[in-house]
Amino acid sequence: MKTVLAIIVAFIAAAATLSLTTFDTFTSAVTQRQNFIAQLKSEMVVPPVISNATGVAYFQLDMEDNDKIKYSLIATDLHGVKAAHIHSGKEGEKNGSIIVALYKPFRPPILFGRILSVHDIITSDILQGRLAGKQLSDLVNVMNNGTTYVDIHSQEYPNGEIRGQISNRTSIGSSILYF
Repeated sequence: MKTVLAIIVAFIAAAATLSLTTFDTFTSAVTQRQNFIAQLKSEMVVPPVISNATGVAYFQLDMEDNDKIKYSLIATDLHGVKAAHIHSGKEGEKNGSIIVALYKPFRPPILFGRILSVHDIITSDILQGRLAGKQLSDLVNVMNNGTTYVDIHSQEYPNGEIRGQISNRTSIGSSILYF
């Protein structure tokens, strides 16, 4: 029940920054945008941890202006968040290298009680690790082939409290989400 409530609260926060649309509207926009999603859970961390925290990360590449990716990262029940990153790695693999910093302590998040909410953009100049100096299209390629994940690190779990594989599917349940 607590997890369901946390997910509901996360969706309410997401609704403040994301637009819901019908499948028809989304279909006409799909040629202009590429969307990605990661659902973050403690059992996805390698090795798994015990935490009530949950989260979701949304990414959107505008095909007409493909020099940036907009993103929203929303998580609940986190305490002492230290950082959030996109890492390289397949589901179930040990922690891979960091390729994008999504949240660092110098970038203050929006906190609504125990909800972390970060909204920003990714550009090629912030790519790290094996993608440093590469184009944003290289990040999009690894996101499309399923070899990236989002990980949120906390004081209690410095190697990651919640994690989720990035997927190019665009729906959660029966709703289609985009920015």
